[in-house]
Amino acid sequence: ALPISKIIKKPKDVSALEGSQATFEFSVSHDAIPVKWFYKNVEIQPSEKHKMITERKVHKLVLQNLSQEDAGEYTTVVGQLECKAKLFVETLRITKTMKSVEVP
Repeated sequence: ALPISKIIKKPKDVSALEGSQATFEFSVSHDAIPVKWFYKNVEIQPSEKHKMITERKVHKLVLQNLSQEDAGEYTTVVGQLECKAKLFVETLRITKTMKSVEVP
């Protein structure tokens, strides 16, 4: 039987710019605990866009090259436990920055 795992550090909501990457990260109480990630109730499979990284007790989901379609709620499932975190994808609006103002 697998040890009863606890989630030590829950994933946090993430905001990231379109075209950049975002990382969800959480920690569990034991090594080698199988973890699943879901988006809109579909299990996420490793791909060019989705990278799952496990470093002992720390689990990460990295989403690359973000688009608006990636925004929303992600669920991580560890045994009987689940946690949710949201991804907000911001569109880069080109705004005039203060840098263009030259002070004589």
